[in-house]
Amino acid sequence: MKGQIIFVSGIHGVGKTTLCNTISEQIGINSYSSSNLIREFKELSSNKKTVDNVNKNQDILLESIRLNIEEEREYILDGHFILIDENYELKELPLSTFRDMNIKAIIILYEDVDIILERLSSRDEVSYTKDFIEDFQRKEIERGIEVAKILDKPYKVLKSTNYKEILKEIENIIR
Repeated sequence: MKGQIIFVSGIHGVGKTTLCNTISEQIGINSYSSSNLIREFKELSSNKKTVDNVNKNQDILLESIRLNIEEEREYILDGHFILIDENYELKELPLSTFRDMNIKAIIILYEDVDIILERLSSRDEVSYTKDFIEDFQRKEIERGIEVAKILDKPYKVLKSTNYKEILKEIENIIR
């Protein structure tokens, strides 16, 4: 892959796509959602948060990046390190997915669990227990840090509502 990716991760409802789109408009760098790129190749319900075939979806994501955006110099890609499978179990995405991306840096977002629960309930009409979301978020952060260290990429763990700090971090990455 030719373009360099600023990979912004976080669990469903943390605010990745909204934040990335806002930053994209402000600093003039394109932003893409992994879910939307996958959706181009297969039909997904907008409120479905479970994934039937985690590995196949990651192959689709990599192909979509190659076909649609790899020529860009730098761009933001929001996505996940952990997903919910069809059995509502948390599954790590394969390391090979991230090795095959040209990641420049990783930003891992987190948010207060009650805020995430409210967003998921109102936006996606799904409800999870507080314990499930806490576990999901903890595992997302842990896996993101693990992947960053294995790939020897810089990373930051930031609260999603801290817009100024996230913007500053992305501006520093693209310099």
